[in-house]
Amino acid sequence: MEGIPRLRLWREDPPDYGANPDLFTVEVEHNGFFCGLGSNLTYILQAREMPMLSMLDNIFYKICNRMVTKDDEANKWHGTICPKIKKKVEKATKLAKSCRVKVAAADLFHVWSGEYEREYNVDLKARTCDCNRWQLSGIPCHHAIACCRTMRRDSDQYVHRCYSIEAYKRAYAYKLVPLRARVFWEKQPGMQIHPPLYTKVMGRPKKNINKAPEEKITKDGAKTLTRGGLTMHCSICGKANHNKKGHDKYMQSVEANEVAPTGEQEEEEHDIPSILQNIIHQRPHPAMDPTHQMDSMVYRMGQEDFAPIDYCPDSWDEPTFTGLAAGCPEVCRLHQKEPVKRVAFEGTNTGRRFYMCSVQGYIENCGFHSWLDDEWPQPMKNTLLKLWGMYHDMHNALLDEKIENGKLVKDLNEERIKVEKKYSSLMADVSKFMNDTERQVMQANYDKIMNGSEEEKLREIRTKLENELMKANDKVAMLKEGKIADDRKMKLMEEETLLLKDEKKKLEYQLFDLFKLSSARNDKLVKIKQICEQ
Repeated sequence: MEGIPRLRLWREDPPDYGANPDLFTVEVEHNGFFCGLGSNLTYILQAREMPMLSMLDNIFYKICNRMVTKDDEANKWHGTICPKIKKKVEKATKLAKSCRVKVAAADLFHVWSGEYEREYNVDLKARTCDCNRWQLSGIPCHHAIACCRTMRRDSDQYVHRCYSIEAYKRAYAYKLVPLRARVFWEKQPGMQIHPPLYTKVMGRPKKNINKAPEEKITKDGAKTLTRGGLTMHCSICGKANHNKKGHDKYMQSVEANEVAPTGEQEEEEHDIPSILQNIIHQRPHPAMDPTHQMDSMVYRMGQEDFAPIDYCPDSWDEPTFTGLAAGCPEVCRLHQKEPVKRVAFEGTNTGRRFYMCSVQGYIENCGFHSWLDDEWPQPMKNTLLKLWGMYHDMHNALLDEKIENGKLVKDLNEERIKVEKKYSSLMADVSKFMNDTERQVMQANYDKIMNGSEEEKLREIRTKLENELMKANDKVAMLKEGKIADDRKMKLMEEETLLLKDEKKKLEYQLFDLFKLSSARNDKLVKIKQICEQ
C-alpha cells in the first residue's frame, strides 16, 4: 500500500501492541510495498507437501479466489474509507467529546484531554499530534477529530489514503490469468528432465516452521533466547573476544603485538581491470519494470507520492468567481492542469479567493491550492472565529434539542402503543361483557317464561348491567380524550421543528449578507489602492 508507516523503536526490547505510543517515532517511506502473505505460512501449509507444479497451482488458485472475494466484498461498501477504519474513527469521535480545543493558528490547536488530564498540540496541516497515535496508524486520534469538529471539517479526509476504499479496490483490481492445460504447452528442445529420486528419511516428516529466538515460548509462557550472536567478554579485564580461561593467552598476544616492529604498511585495495571488465551492471528491461509502465499500479501510486500531504479548504459556489482559472501562472504539479476558482468557506479563511486542483474526488485530488487574496486582518479573523463558534454552538444546541425531541416522540409513541393496547383489550372486554349480558338476559327471560320468576329481580339485574355499561362507556371516552391530547402534542412538536428550520435559514441568510459586505469592503479597498497609486 502507499506510504505505509515504518516504526523505529526508542528502546531495544520489542514492545507489546498495547505499549505507550510516546515510546515510538515514525518515519514514512514511500514506495514501500509489503505483503503479509509470506508471514502466514498456514495459508499454504497444505500445498507444501505437494510436488512443484501442484503446489504452484494450488497457491495460484487460492490467490485468485482471494482477489475475487476481496473485490466483491469491497464493491458492497459505501463511503470513502474501509468499514473497520470507519469504526475506529467513530470510536475516536465518541472520545472527542471529552476534549477542549483552543485555536492557536489556522491549522494549529491546543487540546485538553479530559479523560487523562493531559495537553497536546495538534497540527492538521502536518497531520501530527503529540500523542503520536495519528503518526503511527495514519488514522486521526480523538484529539485531531475534536479539532476537525471545531473547524467544521470532515475527519474522514484526514485518514491516510491507504485506508480508502478506492485504494483497497485497486489492490485487488488486477486479476491473474490461469495457465492452459499441459496438452497445450509448447515443447522445448533439449534434454528431458526427470524428477529426483525419492529417498525415505527416518522419523516423522517435519511440518513446523523454523521459529526465531523471540518466537520460542515455553510452557510457562516465557520467551527463551539463545546466546547465539553475542560477543563474549572476559570477567577479569572486561574486554571482548575472550573469556576467563583464555585471559593469559590474550595478554601474551597483546604484549607480542606491542613488541612487534611497526612500519608495515597496510594493504591497499587495487582495482584489477581484468576482474572489473567481467562485472556487468544488470539493468531490468523497461518492458519488465513496473515503475516504467504508465498503466501499472506501481507507477500510478509512485506518482501519487509526489503530491504533498495537504488538503483544499472547503468552498462554496460564488457566481462572480467560478470556472477554470485561464492564464493562471501556477498549475497543478501532479496533473498539470489549469486550476479552478473557488471561494473559501471555513474558519478564518472564509471569503478568501483561491485556486485549487480541478480534479474531482478525494483520492484523485492532489490538494494543490494557491491563495489569491491576502490574509484577513486580525479583527476580521476574530470576528469569523466568533461567528463560526456561534454557528457551532447553535448547531450543537439544535442537535441536542432534536435528540431530546426524538426521545420525547419515542416516549409518546410508546405511550400511544400502550394506550391502543389498553383500548383494544377494553373493547374486547366490553364486547365479551355485552355478549355475556345478552346471554344472561336471554336466560333470565327463558327462566321467567318457564318458571314464572318475579319482575323485580329482572329489574335489579337490568339496572346493574346498565350501570356497568355506563362505566365502560366513560372509560372509553377518557381513552379517546387522551388520544386526542397526544395528537395535539405531536402537532405542536412538528410546528416547533418548522420554526427551528426557519430560524436556521435566517441565520444562513445573515452569514451570506456578512460575506457580501466583506467582498464589498475588499472592492472598496482595491479602488482606494488604485487611486493612491495613481
